[in-house]
Amino acid sequence: MVRAMMHFSLRSLVLGVALIGSVAANAADSATGTCTPVLEKLLPGEYHYCVAVHDWQRGNNRSGLSEAKYAATWGEKRAQFALGVDYFNGRRGLTADKVQGLAWLTLAAERKDPYYASILSSARAQSTPAQQQQADALVATMLPDYGDAKVAAYAERRFRAQWWEIRQQVWDTASASHMDPWSINTAFAIDGLGVVQPMIALRKLQDAGTTYFDGWGGHVTVGPLIPLSKLAPGAASRESASQH
Repeated sequence: MVRAMMHFSLRSLVLGVALIGSVAANAADSATGTCTPVLEKLLPGEYHYCVAVHDWQRGNNRSGLSEAKYAATWGEKRAQFALGVDYFNGRRGLTADKVQGLAWLTLAAERKDPYYASILSSARAQSTPAQQQQADALVATMLPDYGDAKVAAYAERRFRAQWWEIRQQVWDTASASHMDPWSINTAFAIDGLGVVQPMIALRKLQDAGTTYFDGWGGHVTVGPLIPLSKLAPGAASRESASQH
């Protein structure tokens, strides 16, 4: 499917808006329609992109733009892509600005995602050489605030620190209550997540970090992954089923 997308004209940029809407289910809790609170601490970019999606869905374009730009400062590539689409096409209350659009699309494609790269290529093909040069110059000024070299590294350090903090809270609570944190029958409240089986919750947060930084030259290091085999009997299969 990606291969076919690479031959689209810039009409495909309009389809980018559909892509933005389709990821709302990933950014938000499908049961409540709200953004997962704990992600504001671990992955602010993902959380605020989720808020932006909800704002856009409600027609709050100005608030959505602000949330998306903040998410972009944490290396949220979906937010950068959405901004690129909107500026290039003049959508959601924005005046069409191909230079701004190209700059945001360039940042979104920084991790060589095939789809983002193909849209950027199409956008540049439908821009003038002067617009391309201006966009390249603009990107150079935006890199310190939005480029992976700085913001992804900072976001990774925050994720790692917050994940370990939550893990320590799990261990302290389990120890004080004489509970087995590995047992599927153990459940207690984690701020921002509600009442959950703690080890499954921690693993899912690890997976969220891995997905968020996918394609970046850095890496997320929060310690050894929590192996499914360490979970109590039945927990691994239930976790696997919950992810489908």
